[in-house]
Amino acid sequence: MFLLTVAQRRLQRWMAAQRQNSAVTATQAGLLFILGQRDGVLMGEAGAALDLGPPGISGLVDRMTAANLIRRRADPDDGRAWRLWLTSAGRE
Repeated sequence: MFLLTVAQRRLQRWMAAQRQNSAVTATQAGLLFILGQRDGVLMGEAGAALDLGPPGISGLVDRMTAANLIRRRADPDDGRAWRLWLTSAGRE
């Protein structure tokens, strides 16, 4: 457990250093990777994959939509559900 904790801290420091060169956070990158594999995923499925609850995924999607990295569209089969799509900026 100790070595896993040390490794996690080192990885977080490395990721923070990398983030200085990028406007995308680690969680945002995770959603971009998910959508790169399966564009049009349900918002709830993306949240589950990232271990985020409804408020967490909703805030993340709001920020990424404002940054023009993703687009949110209503699911045609279920008016209560949303699907997430990459924009061209998100693909880059």
